[in-house]
Amino acid sequence: MKVITEPGLGEFYGKARFDHPSPATLEVLHTHFPHLHAERETIIVPSTKGETIPQLHDRVAYALRHVIARTDKDPAGPKAILICTHAASMICIGRALTGRMPEDEGEEDFRCGTCSFSKFVRRKGTVEAAGQKEKLSWDPKRADEVPDIGWRNGNGVGGGWDVEVNGDCSFLENGEERTW
Repeated sequence: MKVITEPGLGEFYGKARFDHPSPATLEVLHTHFPHLHAERETIIVPSTKGETIPQLHDRVAYALRHVIARTDKDPAGPKAILICTHAASMICIGRALTGRMPEDEGEEDFRCGTCSFSKFVRRKGTVEAAGQKEKLSWDPKRADEVPDIGWRNGNGVGGGWDVEVNGDCSFLENGEERTW
């Protein structure tokens, strides 16, 4: 089993004039979690100065597009991807995969309680829409500028996905807690 780290699917920090904390390096994490693996190049790293909610959505969509593309290229690749992340990022993952972005970004469309489980299934017969092929790559020198990959308006990342399970907590002894 291989556990891959990707900062592009990580925590959300709002805009600030100071640097937010960053996760420990892979070398440090590896001393505690030997199964961790990182690709040679990180897809995208959140700005240490934070980001707006629209930037968060675009960062997550951009990272997902590349994670899915890497998986699609590997003929022996996994049949499923398990993503563990924070609530705000998970809500953005649901929106990016399905291509559904509500007018009110605070709308409760994807549930995300403590330890909740969601399942997304790729739409049958879909291929990545031409508008999703970004013309630019993310540049770490301009961390705030995330390329738009055209995931909105029902397109979804990687051809689009449907949600089958949305924030299930039925397996927890006390059920759902601390839902966003």
